[in-house]
Amino acid sequence: MKTIIDRIKRIALAIACIGMLSGCNSWLDLLPENSQSSDQFWNTKEDVEAVMNSCYMGLRDNLERFVQWGELRGDGLLPSTDATNNETMIKSFQLFPDNSICSWSNLYKVIGRANAVLKYAPQVKEIDPTFETSYLNALVAEATIVRACCYFYLVRVFGDVPLVVEPYVDDSYQFLIPKTAEAEVLRRITQDLNDVMEWARPQFGTVWETKGRASRWAAYALLADISLWTEDYAACLTACDSIINSKNFSLVPSLEWLSIFAEGNTREGIFELQWNYEQDNTSNNLYTWLYQTPRYVVSPYTMLLFREKEPNYFDERGYLSTYDEALRVWKYAGLSHEPTDLRDGEHRDAHWIFYRYADVLLMKAEALIMQAKGNVEVYKQAEALILDIRERAGYARLSEVEAYTEVNMLLNLLMPERTREFVAEGKRWFDILRVAKRENYKYKQYLIDALLQIVNAQQRPIVESSLQDPLGYYFPIYQTEIDNNPQLEQNPYYEH
Repeated sequence: MKTIIDRIKRIALAIACIGMLSGCNSWLDLLPENSQSSDQFWNTKEDVEAVMNSCYMGLRDNLERFVQWGELRGDGLLPSTDATNNETMIKSFQLFPDNSICSWSNLYKVIGRANAVLKYAPQVKEIDPTFETSYLNALVAEATIVRACCYFYLVRVFGDVPLVVEPYVDDSYQFLIPKTAEAEVLRRITQDLNDVMEWARPQFGTVWETKGRASRWAAYALLADISLWTEDYAACLTACDSIINSKNFSLVPSLEWLSIFAEGNTREGIFELQWNYEQDNTSNNLYTWLYQTPRYVVSPYTMLLFREKEPNYFDERGYLSTYDEALRVWKYAGLSHEPTDLRDGEHRDAHWIFYRYADVLLMKAEALIMQAKGNVEVYKQAEALILDIRERAGYARLSEVEAYTEVNMLLNLLMPERTREFVAEGKRWFDILRVAKRENYKYKQYLIDALLQIVNAQQRPIVESSLQDPLGYYFPIYQTEIDNNPQLEQNPYYEH
């Protein structure tokens, strides 16, 4: 990584494409202001590599949004007294277009960089004789996967969003464009992932690159997640099985669960944003946001889940794995189960994990549940996967499994398990919304019940009323973006 960062620093002045422009399209101004600058930069495969790696730096710049977008509206965490006013407003269901958490600009910067790779890498291939076709295809796949990841975040948060597939070069390409329907964006990124899957690298030169870059397995995990969202359960199962059958991943043992976060890049990790203080002097704010002066703490609902009583019960993911005695998030702060064994002031470099093997198993279980249509044998397959996760966490394997005969019964086993497994990993709100929106919001009450349980009695009637309209489950478009782009229309729920 050190070499990559040095290279990017060396050429930083040459690539105005890494976000130095300004003006009404600032969130898309990612390339040189004119084609002459572009021609001067895009000459070697190293230039392509530099921009590709800047995509990952851009993803790291979005870390705060990944936490906020995935957790604030869920029931897994609650804002503390140190939460910002914008965070508190969202949690209290007072969401307005001037809330900066609604800004999507940094994620579109990553999309712009990925688009630059996709546009210019083939041109570089024509002038750099050392740029082999197989390597070009691998970089095209990598950029496509990163772009798809960004768009998947955007549609889950905002619904309809502008679909931009060209980099900004000059005024000949206008980016004052309207939103594209969520379904069309999802269709496009699904097709993109399938198109490049064979080009995507199954592994890179080092463990951290294999886990930290957009590999074939990251693409399959992302495709599984998108397929769950779009209710294409057969595609989800195929993607999950591709990862499972690869034999490249497995669950870490029960007593090593904390190592997923304390060490990173374990056998369970599939796609992890990398920080490493020792190698490249990088760190992040997860320790601060979730532990030192926590803006979020573990919710009473989450604590209740960890304190359920069963025969021979002990959940390895609980105390001093996920949380401490003050209900602060421990997984990004602690290095072991000892209460004093914390990251020091320099090593605040826990990874942000997009996907890990436990997620794949539980996504497969969910797809099986939703496509079973009453088939008890399929329900049993789903239950077995969920029990694998519970057993790894320290639950006793039940000798007699329950006879599940309907979807809701198994969802009531699955969803609490996902909550326990992925606390503060930016998944809970998306889990709630994915279930709620299914079959034209057939399960909307699941979302309402989940969110009402963390609201005090006085606020409950008002909040329950506001949750009746599914249009309110999506963020408003940040007002600055509306002001800058006359083609954008505010999300309907926030128009008045």
